[in-house]
Parts: sequence; structure tokens; C-alpha cells
Amino acid sequence: MAITTDIQVEELLEKYPQVVGYFIAHKLSPFSCAGAYPKTLGEMLAARQVQDIDGFVKGLNELISAP
Repeated sequence: MAITTDIQVEELLEKYPQVVGYFIAHKLSPFSCAGAYPKTLGEMLAARQVQDIDGFVKGLNELISAP
């Protein structure tokens, strides 16, 4: 399953816990005070003013498909 901007952040972290390191490496936290960010990945990245959302998602997909 490919990661898209429509996936809920909580679902992303549950299915692919290894992505936490990718977020941290890009100086982003997938967590809010209440736990996992309660939005879609696309909404979270836009709220955090990520310039290249498509590139970020592409990197996540490369990470989960690496052996």
C-alpha cells in the first residue's frame, strides 16, 4: 500500500512505525500534545508549512518499500 496525503497520521504511524525517524530527520514531529496528529498527512504537512509535500510523501514511500 502506498502512502498518500489522504492517510490519517495516526494510521500511518500504526502501520509504519519506522516513519517516525523520517519525520524527525526532516525536523517535523508527527505528534501533537494529544498524541498522533489528528489530521491527514497532507493537512499536517500543510499546517507545518512543508514546501515540498509531494517530495516528503515520496520519501516516506521509498522508506517503507526499502528492504
